Amino acid sequence: AVLQAVTTVVLHAQQNIDSAETNIQYSKANQQNSMWTDTQDYRAHPSRLPQI
Repeated sequence: AVLQAVTTVVLHAQQNIDSAETNIQYSKANQQNSMWTDTQDYRAHPSRLPQI
């Protein structure tokens, strides 16, 4: 029973690590998207500097 509990804890930890890495991937993608959008805005409105 103890071994099973330890295995469950390890599995949950691995799932948490996986979801954290997924969140990091999404964050990086969103960051790149917003930088690209700001660059596009700058081309459309040269008076506004891109927020990078």
